[in-house]
Amino acid sequence: MKKKLFISHASEDKDAFVSPLAETLRNDFDVWFDEYQLVVGMSLLEEISKGLATCDYGVVVLSKSFFAKKWTLSELNGLFSLEEKDKKVILPVWYDVVESEVKKYSPILADRVAVKAEDGIAAVVKEINRSVTFFERGKSVQAPKSGVIKLRSSLQRKAEEDRSKSIINSSRGVDIAGNLGKATVELLVSHVYKLVEEGFDGIQTRGQSCNGAYGIGVARCSVQVWIEYLCLTAEYHNRVVNSACDARLSMTLRESEIGAWGEIKKHTDIEQEKYFLFIAENDDLFWRAESGKETLTSEELVNKWLARLSDQLENK
Repeated sequence: MKKKLFISHASEDKDAFVSPLAETLRNDFDVWFDEYQLVVGMSLLEEISKGLATCDYGVVVLSKSFFAKKWTLSELNGLFSLEEKDKKVILPVWYDVVESEVKKYSPILADRVAVKAEDGIAAVVKEINRSVTFFERGKSVQAPKSGVIKLRSSLQRKAEEDRSKSIINSSRGVDIAGNLGKATVELLVSHVYKLVEEGFDGIQTRGQSCNGAYGIGVARCSVQVWIEYLCLTAEYHNRVVNSACDARLSMTLRESEIGAWGEIKKHTDIEQEKYFLFIAENDDLFWRAESGKETLTSEELVNKWLARLSDQLENK
């Protein structure tokens, strides 16, 4: 059976590049492409979710238009969720973008080998074929030892988790968590400042503060991002001086009712999630959601919640 490719793209890139690419890929793959799958009356979200769930690989056409859309980010997050430590799903194609632009959008994707659209459709298709063949060959080689590989992966993950907890439960973890919490809050502020510099004066920050505890690390750091009646709050806090086991970064999106004199009458929480520090084996730092296994860099976390703020703004 042909392997199934899901093509994630911005509609602006369809005519010039994506449609010809999809048509050529159909010679070798079962291609999920909105032109082929979607007809009038279908649920867009339902069909895209179905396509993501059943695909073997995702061809992601990264472009300036791709970076500017919320749907493409949702599709990309869906593809990332399908990846495992030993399994790569996303096959990136750079369309009229350079490394610095990709890195600004997603450092993870920028670090991944990509094929460039400027090399031509034939070269892109050839590289996608080569990549799929490589990954599939790896699967077939590993298949007889799948039990050993699975156990090894489990042991590696456990060792990584145990190491992370050991560091977090030490005084060293206090500074690591505090510095990451402060950096994440400051990253959110910097993104807002950039928007203000671009002339969007309807967005502002309030209540920015960072405080230490007994001279050890950052105990609390917070900021509120306001757009009219919507408020996104990022708050890092740690009440323990010799461990970061209770350190949390709380992200809250709420709607406020404003009185006649501009005062806040009441808050209604729309979404909230708490994250704790996770330290990878190579010492890369991440935030892990309390509600599940979602693990994000500071950049990914900030972008995720700014996207949620954008969704709420558009739905009002």
